[in-house]
Amino acid sequence: MRIAIGAAVMVAAGVLCAAQTPQPSARSIPAGTMFNVVLQTPLNSATIKVEQRINTGSLEDWKIGGQVVVPIGSTIRGFVSSLASSTRKVQDAQAKGMGQLTLSFDELVLGDRKIKLTASVNAVLDPRRQPDNTRRSSTANVVGGSGQLGLPPYTDVVVTGGTILPVGIGDVKLPPGLVLRIRLDQVLEFPAVSNSPITR
Repeated sequence: MRIAIGAAVMVAAGVLCAAQTPQPSARSIPAGTMFNVVLQTPLNSATIKVEQRINTGSLEDWKIGGQVVVPIGSTIRGFVSSLASSTRKVQDAQAKGMGQLTLSFDELVLGDRKIKLTASVNAVLDPRRQPDNTRRSSTANVVGGSGQLGLPPYTDVVVTGGTILPVGIGDVKLPPGLVLRIRLDQVLEFPAVSNSPITR
């Protein structure tokens, strides 16, 4: 009986000690936050396939509390979640001769780590056109927030509800080098780590 009581006391003490020990909390970037990434995979709604994988690269550091959690140049991966070519058969109420595609982002690559995310395209920007510095916005004090980089929109397409449509008749064609502004559709969670900043 004494042995059982002693064991129970030791277990209770261990539980109390564990409860009093500060546990590292996960860091997160809220849903709705937007980032700019550069497209590395050419896309054409006439030739690509559903679930085809795509790669993009971050154009800025993603920060939480002033600490870099995603360095510039990091890979953000996604896939073609839906598409239609301009030559598809359509119903009478549907637009004819217009392709479309939707991209979904699901993976962030940090060295040998892969972190799940859920994001969609908010805008397509064209770095080849003259930047408009009046459009630039500072996000130094926003958790993980993205500035507009002063880039004008890519005029060959429009984005509606995450779906990319051509301007006029034809297919959606996105060459590498275009900038996609992506929006986090869910909170992006990062495992708790030491306070040492990421080095590049």
